Amino acid sequence: MNLTDLAVLLLSVLLPTWSHPRSPDRLLIARSVAEAVELDEKPPLTGTKMGDVALMMRFARKESTILITDSRGECIAGDGGKALGTFQLQYTPAALACSPATAARIWLVMAHESVRRCAASDPDDRLALVTGGRCDRGRTESRSRFEAARADLAQIIGRIEP
Repeated sequence: MNLTDLAVLLLSVLLPTWSHPRSPDRLLIARSVAEAVELDEKPPLTGTKMGDVALMMRFARKESTILITDSRGECIAGDGGKALGTFQLQYTPAALACSPATAARIWLVMAHESVRRCAASDPDDRLALVTGGRCDRGRTESRSRFEAARADLAQIIGRIEP
């Protein structure tokens, strides 16, 4: 299965009732995630590119309900306007954070840096820098998202394999 098809299928797991006026945004995000993972030259965060797609889609679900814009058509913002876009990137200009393709690549760079800096942590806790800002804060959320992404991927695999 190619990564774009996987990302689109994951939408049905993450948002079972995803028929929504902004569905084209969600398809664009799915394609952007797949492309970012496909082009990523570093070893996969989860051990496989398919796992990384599932992980990124899980993050997008948690951070923005897999949307680019809010009901007013403005870039999704959180944390009092400090976090922007599908992945709720902080300290990132809006033009970058609000572009799904660019934001997906930035998120991957941040995730790889988190894994590097939190290398002493359990593998599932190594995105704590992304989820909590520090390696010693955010481990529970990092672990939760890794576990959820594995379950999401298993559900998709279970649908396509008899």
